[in-house]
Amino acid sequence: MACISPRPRPQHLGARWQNLTRRSSSRPMAAGRPLRGSFVATPRSPLCFGVMQGGNPLSKVTGKCLCETVSYEIEGQLGPIFNCHCSKCRRWHGAAFRTRASIHSDQFRWLSGEQNLTPYASSENVTKYFCKTCGSPLISTYKDRPEVIGVPLGGLEGDIHGEPEAHIFTGSKASWHQITDSLPQFESWPGSESRVRDTNA
Repeated sequence: MACISPRPRPQHLGARWQNLTRRSSSRPMAAGRPLRGSFVATPRSPLCFGVMQGGNPLSKVTGKCLCETVSYEIEGQLGPIFNCHCSKCRRWHGAAFRTRASIHSDQFRWLSGEQNLTPYASSENVTKYFCKTCGSPLISTYKDRPEVIGVPLGGLEGDIHGEPEAHIFTGSKASWHQITDSLPQFESWPGSESRVRDTNA
């Protein structure tokens, strides 16, 4: 098994990403105006390629937008998977719910189309990123957890290890949608927000 230190953030996300986020850090939030979110790299212990938690092989998946201009890669295990029924996720994805997981920023890198990213601050804490050509939802970042990235599973390709463990924010689910599976349901967070932001990394 070979262990190497993770690459610095500039190699993962590129100069344009850093410029977007650097300019945003000093800009106040304006109503109805897309803002750029803060995304700050933090040091981590070395990544060990070949073995991960529990002795399972590391996985690698890719994702892309609808027009395939923007693509990205995730290496390693996803955090807990949830079906989120909050109104913002439903509007963002145009669906009954958003199936999502969290990863650590060191697991993620853009492969192409970084210049096509458009950020939007959906709240004071959360910034969502879209493809400016096709409008596909890509990732979310969090001001209070700069090391975490939220990923919608609908944009991923390849074998995804894991299944949704619960429905969350069912208190605001679509009135026309009925949940028919046996997964646990939570009207808001599943005990705490931290569980949803857990990266397993």
